Amino acid sequence: MPTPALRRGLRTLGTLLITLSAISPASSVFIIAPGVLTGAGTGAFLSFAAAAVVGVFMAFVYAELASAFPVAGGEYAIVARTLGRLPGFAVLGLMLITQVLIVAVIALGVGTYLGVLWPGLPGPTVAAVTCVLAAVVGVFDIKVNAWVTGIFLAIELLALVVVSALGLLHPARPFTDLVVHPVAADGGPATVGAIAIAMAVAMFAYNGYGSAGPGGGPAEPARDGRHRGAGGGVLRRRAAPARRLAARRGCRRAAGACR
Repeated sequence: MPTPALRRGLRTLGTLLITLSAISPASSVFIIAPGVLTGAGTGAFLSFAAAAVVGVFMAFVYAELASAFPVAGGEYAIVARTLGRLPGFAVLGLMLITQVLIVAVIALGVGTYLGVLWPGLPGPTVAAVTCVLAAVVGVFDIKVNAWVTGIFLAIELLALVVVSALGLLHPARPFTDLVVHPVAADGGPATVGAIAIAMAVAMFAYNGYGSAGPGGGPAEPARDGRHRGAGGGVLRRRAAPARRLAARRGCRRAAGACR
């Protein structure tokens, strides 16, 4: 009797849409950015710039891992195949906690901004309804999810274009002040420590690269034998010695999981 398996029906575009939606550009700007501004003031520009560098390297790491282990599950499936089932189970528990918290934070942000448009609208109730609607959409086929998230992604990008245009067309300070003379929220100079601490928060604005792993599981393999990463580029599946060693180690520890 054949072993049940997931059908690979998601192409590169669908994986790209889901991954970009997981990064959620709008929530990064409207929900995470205010916290960075509170901590670093105009030094938030430096915090986001430094966090972007870290995010690029993290994206390449996840692209390599998704290429080496093209299975559904993301981090916990990769850890289970390299370090064993117990560490993989621990990562699964960590993912369940963090994903619930991330969804709750974004949903509360939706309630906050809708409360501005409709005064008196209860934020927690809106957040709960948002979570329920997201769960209903998540039940649908992965292709449907890719296109639904793609539509919302287009709306998010449109909102960001409008906000960016308003800010760039009406600057309050020269651009050089953001780099040379950052100012804290209390009016004093933004310290290096405050900018570094805010960078830890700013990194969440780029979070979502890990979604390329779970998205890559149901994705169809590239015809040219290369794994098309969600970063928009094409990464060759290199058989590096370290990766081969990790694959062998995972096969030994998770018997039957690797083939």
